[in-house]
Amino acid sequence: MLWLVYKLEKQATAKGGKVHYLLGNREYMVLHKDLRYLHDNYVAASNLLGVDYDELYGKNTVLGRWLRSKSTIVKINEHTFVHGGISQEFLNQIYYDIETINSTMRSSIDRSKVDMKATDFYSVYYGK
Repeated sequence: MLWLVYKLEKQATAKGGKVHYLLGNREYMVLHKDLRYLHDNYVAASNLLGVDYDELYGKNTVLGRWLRSKSTIVKINEHTFVHGGISQEFLNQIYYDIETINSTMRSSIDRSKVDMKATDFYSVYYGK
């Protein structure tokens, strides 16, 4: 599916259009090597390829670099899109700036959970 969206994004750009792929909790989980919800079919596929599933999306792979470039939140015209919504609690704790939020989330991808939990960052950005 990711290769399809990757290809559609390239085709849309070539035609003057746009595809917006947003990162949600499951993408962040995989990028942080949290594979607890991974379906057995995906594990089997990565085994056939001879690579751990999370390595398919490492920062040195095409899809890994592509995913790391994606946004968590996007505003198109008057509509804001995000996976799962934005809580008032989150808005009360941060300065609401879409580019800052996206930059912050992108930079968190390769941070360890321990590092993120050392401050309130994890609860603010990855909490409920």
